[in-house]
Amino acid sequence: MALQKKNLTTPDGNSQAAPVWVLDDDPMMVNGIEKKLESHGVKSRGFTDAHAFAETYLAESFDGLLIIIDYQLGTTTGLDVINELQRQGHRPDFLAMTGYGDEKVAVSLMKAGAIDYLVKEKGFIDHVPLAVEAAFKRMHINRKLEKATFSLKRSLEKQKKLNQRIQAQNLELSREKAKVEVLLQNILPGRIARELLSHGTAKARYFPCVSVLYADVEDFSAKSALFKPIDLVEKLDEYFSMFDGIIGRLRLEKIKTIGDCYMCAGGIPEADTLSPARVVLAGLQIQHAVAIEALEAAAEERPFFTLRLGIHTGEVVAGVIGRKKFSYDIWGNAANKAHWMVQAGEENKVNISSETFELVSDYFECSYRGKVQTKHYQFEEMYFVYRLKPEYSVDAAGLEPNIKFLEATGMI
Repeated sequence: MALQKKNLTTPDGNSQAAPVWVLDDDPMMVNGIEKKLESHGVKSRGFTDAHAFAETYLAESFDGLLIIIDYQLGTTTGLDVINELQRQGHRPDFLAMTGYGDEKVAVSLMKAGAIDYLVKEKGFIDHVPLAVEAAFKRMHINRKLEKATFSLKRSLEKQKKLNQRIQAQNLELSREKAKVEVLLQNILPGRIARELLSHGTAKARYFPCVSVLYADVEDFSAKSALFKPIDLVEKLDEYFSMFDGIIGRLRLEKIKTIGDCYMCAGGIPEADTLSPARVVLAGLQIQHAVAIEALEAAAEERPFFTLRLGIHTGEVVAGVIGRKKFSYDIWGNAANKAHWMVQAGEENKVNISSETFELVSDYFECSYRGKVQTKHYQFEEMYFVYRLKPEYSVDAAGLEPNIKFLEATGMI
């Protein structure tokens, strides 16, 4: 069935093309982003001078405006610009742009309130429309969350002043609290959402054994050209929703999506040393689901995606960044090495590190790849995973676990 084309919409629900302002001291970069957004039906306004941008923002900004801002801006930085706007009482919604490897800069921008960040690497402009769409969705949730939180606070203050336990007020309070809980759980793990509701904050935690899964579309730039812009967004949503179902059944935690990249993990937000095998099984099931979709699409002469998928197990710190625009994320070498695994992987295969292999080799049939050079000029031992061993599976393909596997990995 053909999908109807539609423009991206702003958080306030306007059907017109969403307003986006772009600030980068490189005119070619600004022009490239504006053209990419225009091809997706998104109106934008470009700036190359930080001072002119700030003056225009103070005079003309409006609710629902999204800023895409680079960190390096000649003699100043994007962080300085955002801090100055905040000092003058504004709360801009913005996506940050950083150079490759600037994780510390990215974290500082996220702490300042960035919805997400884009790494300015080769082909990154192709991911900008998807990042903008995700940002508008997050802005919409944040608007609803702020309204529900304000309504809840107002109800609590009213109940305290009156000191009356009127049934109607209690019912109103319960409903407003439920709205906040639902909205928080849409963007955060359940345990973290409950901690925020109970204490107002959620502390970052160290986890010694977390298995991180990265999956991305092989040759995304070329394959995305086969889709209309809105069809591309719909197709990625279809794939990512399918992945959500798989990891949900295996009790894993979705971290985020960035453009065509999907990231999840096992062992957070509750420590779980039995999760590595479940993460690897999720990788096999994801690749199988994508392969089935590719066969059906090929038979119908429709465009389709193939995936690279990598997994590494190690130490991470996980927590919530931001005080008004919440985002649950992980940091540490384990996340970086998982990204190396996917970069060194092959389409339709599950590539894992030696650390992960040591924890899951009893359950899966694997082949040793040797020491493979990563993009960072390091050599890492890697393995391909093919299937569950027969003694742990109920099907011939080795994709469906039996009770023995479920018991061994903490599922029952």
